Amino acid sequence: MSGAARWGHLQLGMSQSEVVALVGHPLNLERDDTSGRHARLSFDGQSIVLTFHMAGEDVTLEGITLIRGADDPDRCWAPDALAKQVRASFPDAEYRPSRHAPELTESENEFPMFSVGGSDDTVILLKPTQGSIFIGKERMLD
Repeated sequence: MSGAARWGHLQLGMSQSEVVALVGHPLNLERDDTSGRHARLSFDGQSIVLTFHMAGEDVTLEGITLIRGADDPDRCWAPDALAKQVRASFPDAEYRPSRHAPELTESENEFPMFSVGGSDDTVILLKPTQGSIFIGKERMLD
């Protein structure tokens, strides 16, 4: 993760064809519950799920979910370590209290969410106990 709404060379807003060119093979897109499709794959040694929004002929990358590997050390997935990594990679990241429990502080929240890129639309959702990190458009979470 670094600076923009991206993970490595994958950046939100890329077209499906740009993603295919980057990963080097066709994607097996499956329909999801939102207005899009998702693809599960391994890229740069990381298991990921890419979520694409479909609007007519336009298919754009709107979510990147990193999936914890069986070999990943526990310390890397500790909630405080993940939050520290988010703040280092996204200096403008702002904690967003849960809409279900707004009284929870960042350290109390089991699934903290951060706004990034100066937009309420682009978020990072940490789910360390479930072994995933979502980077993307908030609407893709619903």
